[in-house]
Amino acid sequence: MSASPGASQAGKQARQTFNRALRAEQNRLLYANSSLAVFVTLFAAGILARLQWSVIRHAVVLTWLGYMVIVTLGRLALEVRYRKAHDHDNTRKWGLAFMIGVVFGASGWGAAGLVLYPEGSLVNQVFLAFVLGGMMVGAASVLAARVEAFAVFIVLSGLPTALRLFAPGDDVHIAMGLLALLYTVATLITARRVNATICTSLDFEFQNRDLATLLNAEAAERRLAAAAVEKSEHRLELALFAADMGLWDWNVETGEIFWDAQWSAIIGYAVGELTPTLDTWQQLVHPEDRDAVVRAVQEHLAGLRSYYQSEHRMLTKEGEWKWVLARGRIVERGAAGQPLRMTGTHRDVTVRRQTEDELRQARETLEVRVAERTAELNRVVKLLTEQIGERQRAEQERDRAEGHLRNVQKLEALGILAGGVAHDFNNILTSIIGYSQLAQDAVSPGSPAHGSLMQVMAAGNRAADLVRRLLVFSRKREQPAKLVDIAAEVADALQLLRASIPPSIEFQQQLESGCGYVLADPGLIHQVVMNLCTNAYQAMKGSPGSLEVTLSPVELDRPAALALGLSAGSYVKLSVRDSGTGIPPEIAGRIFEPFFTTKEVGEGTGLGLSIVHGVVTGCGGTASFESKPGEFTSFYVYLPRAASEPTEAKAAGTTPGGSGHILFVDDEPSIVGLATLMLQNLGYRVTGTTSSVEALELFREAPDQFDMVVSDFIMPKMTGEELVEGMRVIRPELPVLLISGFHDTVTTKADLPKTLRKPFSQADLGQAIHALMGERAQGSANG
Repeated sequence: MSASPGASQAGKQARQTFNRALRAEQNRLLYANSSLAVFVTLFAAGILARLQWSVIRHAVVLTWLGYMVIVTLGRLALEVRYRKAHDHDNTRKWGLAFMIGVVFGASGWGAAGLVLYPEGSLVNQVFLAFVLGGMMVGAASVLAARVEAFAVFIVLSGLPTALRLFAPGDDVHIAMGLLALLYTVATLITARRVNATICTSLDFEFQNRDLATLLNAEAAERRLAAAAVEKSEHRLELALFAADMGLWDWNVETGEIFWDAQWSAIIGYAVGELTPTLDTWQQLVHPEDRDAVVRAVQEHLAGLRSYYQSEHRMLTKEGEWKWVLARGRIVERGAAGQPLRMTGTHRDVTVRRQTEDELRQARETLEVRVAERTAELNRVVKLLTEQIGERQRAEQERDRAEGHLRNVQKLEALGILAGGVAHDFNNILTSIIGYSQLAQDAVSPGSPAHGSLMQVMAAGNRAADLVRRLLVFSRKREQPAKLVDIAAEVADALQLLRASIPPSIEFQQQLESGCGYVLADPGLIHQVVMNLCTNAYQAMKGSPGSLEVTLSPVELDRPAALALGLSAGSYVKLSVRDSGTGIPPEIAGRIFEPFFTTKEVGEGTGLGLSIVHGVVTGCGGTASFESKPGEFTSFYVYLPRAASEPTEAKAAGTTPGGSGHILFVDDEPSIVGLATLMLQNLGYRVTGTTSSVEALELFREAPDQFDMVVSDFIMPKMTGEELVEGMRVIRPELPVLLISGFHDTVTTKADLPKTLRKPFSQADLGQAIHALMGERAQGSANG
């Protein structure tokens, strides 16, 4: 039965593929031996030239030797080019190039048999034949991978010498010529056999690659399941290699275990160093973890678990303990359902466990510091509250204006304290959030460490939000105010709020057109609306009620404005009215105090209305309320309307990485380390220091090696502003970025460097540096 045309075509293509692979491997072997051939050629040519120097004219010897050196160097250059090339599949090109080199080299040795042949010195004739014979033997080992190349070499190098030996006609020379011919033929036959062996070996190697497929094809019906298992195991091996996991395979009946090289390498062993038994594995498990690990395996074997998983310690070859994550499941069962074979993986999670321990310790340290600062803050607040209470009782005769002034002073004093606490928190949070982000980028998204790091970052962001609230309360605005479409911002905030309002509350909003713009931070406007509305529906305590939000433009004349503590002019009035329980008169005077709350412990921070007060007064407005206990409460916010509308702003673009040398200065070592990693990730070269004095000395020594300076604002001995002044005396055009945890650092300098707030992310830092680099480049171009 003849093969089908498709099968013939497939066989032809397979043979062509094999021939190409064979040629490529032959070329590789030829070029791999070229370095040795070059060395031997130069050495033999030099020896031959030296010995024939006394019997051959010097010009002939030097001409021949120069030719051999040039040809040898050319072959060496060809080998170097081959090693650097990526088109080794072009076997015809590289084979032809090598053959040309062989022709030139062989021609040189063949010429030696003619031009270096001493007529009257039998000793030198014998030595010449000996050297050429040695070169043919050497060529047999070097060129055996390509028999035609060796044949060319033998013919061109050996035949001229053999013929030259026949020329004298005496018995000695005829015998020497016959021996030379015999030696040439024997060497050629030996090279042919070596070549056949190499080709057979390569053929066998290439054919073995399809052996598993051929065997499966012969027993397709009987071994279909085994083939599927083999395919799955191959895929598993590739997946394990990509995931840096070790593989183990346990024969449940015999107790024998197979461990692959990666599994052994995790605990410092090479393949074969460990006895592949269950007892060996159990001895490697930490004694404190052993019972739990064995129990987990037995539960899976008994069917109590769908798979085996354990995270435990194992003893390395160096005597240390490493954490590994072991997973596996039964992959083969007997006729009665009993487990026969169990396969799984090991993964080294020591770094993750150490990172988790460090993060836990950092979190515990942070919690302790927070508790200490909170206790200190509560003590100060209690002391201030007592002092203010005594002063209020002693000065009841003062009028309402003086009482209002005292409240303002109290809020400012607490704001300063809050700002100081927030500065320390921002330094800590910069390290926590920054290193967590870097660690999260370094682990795979599906790993347990990734989820844990997400929780750490979420906690850090919540802490950063608390810092932000403290700074808002103290009127330290994080972002410069800008013209904001107040109606649009309020509408956006209410849209987000709707989902959190219970369905039992009737929600109404009336936002009039023509409210215009106000000068404020959009995020803080959102927070004002959210805080007022949240307090409103919480005041109804889950009972049915109504919540009404209105926004309208108003004009305040002088009397009306003075009653509110404002100047006459155009304002926007935001009203939030609820049908809750109302505000009792006895606490009405404390409603805007920070940390004052009527909620249960853990249900409120007491900062909501104080933040509203801080934001509104910071924008040049005021906040007030009216309430009737048991019926309603209304809060009113007045914000001054802007006289002009904003111009179109250019959209911000993405900030790519960059290059250059950056000097980073901060008195916190953890922040220096974090920023160094971030900037290196973005492509910059970084020099970091925790001393502003040292930074100035480094800059003075080599002011032109730094492309930019990033410095903390508040540092001991020398502030960031003083450091910048010292540097700009040397380089006035130096780009500088200041970072600060206070956010309200002020200066009267007209050329104050750009600032970046803490905590910052890698993207924040990269964008700020890129913007400054761009401004510098634009300024240079304009100049």
